[in-house]
Amino acid sequence: MYVQEHLSCRHYVSDYRCSFRYREDDAGVLLSYENEPYNLMLFILEGEYSISCNEFRNRTFKTGEVAFMPKGSVVKCKTTVESRSLTCIFDAINNVCDKLNLHSYWPICRNIDYD
Repeated sequence: MYVQEHLSCRHYVSDYRCSFRYREDDAGVLLSYENEPYNLMLFILEGEYSISCNEFRNRTFKTGEVAFMPKGSVVKCKTTVESRSLTCIFDAINNVCDKLNLHSYWPICRNIDYD
């Protein structure tokens, strides 16, 4: 009857958990995600990706950078050169330490100019 109501319960445990996927892609490979029920972090191990996420269009991310895309986003990633990446998907951060670790990157983010 109240299918979504349990999601707001503090005792709710996600079915998705957290998972990682390693990818090796040739130049020109297009990856699309739309309204997925999880957050996505793309760690670029080597290469370059052009990423569009919601209102941000064709942002370039290179080796050593991380792109975060929140759940429910419309995302298109295209490799501009041969690339390797690690993708992490998760629907919620349940551990307070994980939240603090992600929040510790905020000072770095403030120094990035996204035009």
